[in-house]
This record gives sequence, structure tokens and C-alpha cells, in this order.
Amino acid sequence: MELFHHLKVSLGVPITLTKLLEIEGLDLSKIRLVRHHKSNTRERSPWDLWQRQDGSFELYQRIQNPRKFDRASLLLSFVMTPDKRTLFVGAYEVAGKSTVPKGMRCPLSGKDSAGRDLYDLRPSHVLKSYSGRLVIDWGPPTQQWVHLVHTDEEKAKQITELWRDEFDPPFPGFIDFTGRLSELATLTPRWCDALSSVRGIYLLRCETTGEQYVGSAYGEDGFLGRWNGYATTGHGGNKRMLEREESDYIVTILEVSSSTATVDEIIRRESIWKEKLGSREFGMNAN
Repeated sequence: MELFHHLKVSLGVPITLTKLLEIEGLDLSKIRLVRHHKSNTRERSPWDLWQRQDGSFELYQRIQNPRKFDRASLLLSFVMTPDKRTLFVGAYEVAGKSTVPKGMRCPLSGKDSAGRDLYDLRPSHVLKSYSGRLVIDWGPPTQQWVHLVHTDEEKAKQITELWRDEFDPPFPGFIDFTGRLSELATLTPRWCDALSSVRGIYLLRCETTGEQYVGSAYGEDGFLGRWNGYATTGHGGNKRMLEREESDYIVTILEVSSSTATVDEIIRRESIWKEKLGSREFGMNAN
């Protein structure tokens, strides 16, 4: 039985990350918790880099602003998943620091990072079996991406989930699903299968302007097939989207149609949602 389950059964209380680290016998004062969350870069995110498993995530983490990790000897690194969970992806020993040479580019932004700090981060065995599986509640402040380890159990970060398989978070359900067009390529097979298996009404929303577009998916590949069309072209052939600045639209599902629903019935439900949300008058629906 894994340590997480053993403690939960033995103590009968929620388990914190602090408790796990104390059992490892680590100096908590020298540990920093690092959460790589959503960036402003449309094409990639820290989650994307980590999933590639080609060293780009490690390089991204090594390049930092001055003295960011100077007081740490061990980093516990987390990434924000597409559904906003905080997933542990590995521990790294801080073995030294140099300066980023001219011409070295950040794997995320693509910009030349010359002059910034370049940390020597070496993979550690700490919590290795939990990498890609352990989810915590990061808590406030969410914008602060480097935290100390709280020794006070009441303030310590709670472990909320332990996934059975690495890289494979449970699908949240169709109505709870929220994503971006740029994230579709990084969805796990389980999520892709779910989103390809059903038809219905969806919503695209521009995060910058708040404008909405109501659409319907009734093809063989369901929601995912329709959304991939937008991800590929940026507009999916929509007239008003063609006339506006390209955006990384947020995608959600408004309604899942029954398996017996005809195309005409789905289109009729689409029209009802357009009326409800006013997406013709104030959004991006032209008809």
C-alpha cells in the first residue's frame, strides 16, 4: 500500500504534503514549492512542455529571474493541468547557478534569455513514485508561484487526489469541462475519446472581449472534431471570427444531445441557446 493511502487509513484524516515530506526526513526550510501555471503564450504552457518529456520543461524551469531559487536546496515542481489542477511532476536538487548564455531561448516564450539566471537543477528521488499522479490544493495566493512549506498542519497544502495512471487525470464531465483551443492537442486519450463520443451545443468565448459564439457539433467526431476545426484555422469558417483578431477561444459545453437526436433537432437547440445568450446581437453568431 502506498504511503499516501497508508497514512489516510491510519490517521483517518486528510493528508498534507507537509506530512509526506516530514516522513521523508527532509529539512522543510530548504524546500520550495514551485507551481508553473498558465502563461500568456498561446501555443504552449508549462503543462505542454512537461508532457513532451523532451527536456524542454526542465530547461524552462532552469531559466529564472535573479535569485529566484537561491535559498532553496530542493524544488518540488508542480504544473497546472488544463482543468486547473495542481499536479506534482518531480523534485529537483538545486546544485548551482550560472548565467544564461547569449542565444539560449526560453522553450515557452521563444525569447532570447541571455543574462538571466540559469540554475543547475538535478532530478531527485524525493516522491518520485508520485510524479504525474499527486494532486494538491495550491491555495492562496494563486498568483504567487513559489511557496514555502508550511510546518503548521492547518496551513499546509492538502493532497486532494492520487491518480492511478501517470498523465491521465479523470475526465471532469461534459458540463464541467472547460478548455482552450490551444490545449486540445494536449488532451489525454481518455478525454479525447469522451469529447469525440457525444454531440450537442457548445460555446466559444473570447477572454479579451467576452464575446460569445454558440455552435453545434453533430459530426462523427463530436465536440472534439468540431473544435479541432477552429484550432486549425482560427475561425472554423465563421464570418464574424474571420473579421476579428485571432483569439485562443475558451471552449465549454452547454448541452449534450441524446444519441437519438437528429441533426435538425440539434440545430434547433443551438438556435434556442443563441436566443438565450444573445450571441447574435452581442456576440459572434451571424445567423
